[in-house]
Amino acid sequence: MLKINGIYKHYKTDNNYKALNIGRDTETLEVMVIYQECYGFGDIWIRPLKMFMEILPDGIPRFGFIEVDI
Repeated sequence: MLKINGIYKHYKTDNNYKALNIGRDTETLEVMVIYQECYGFGDIWIRPLKMFMEILPDGIPRFGFIEVDI
């Protein structure tokens, strides 16, 4: 389950991201994650929830939960 305000580490880049909220695509109604870089300019991104929470074939999560930002 996605934790809003949770900090997640991307498996490939090792960068941290904060899950800000969830929303829906206006055309497909697919559930999306709105998340922000915890580095650089703090860019905001969106990605399908299913992809954000995906466990890759080697058993590693695409975005691994680290902690909740208070």
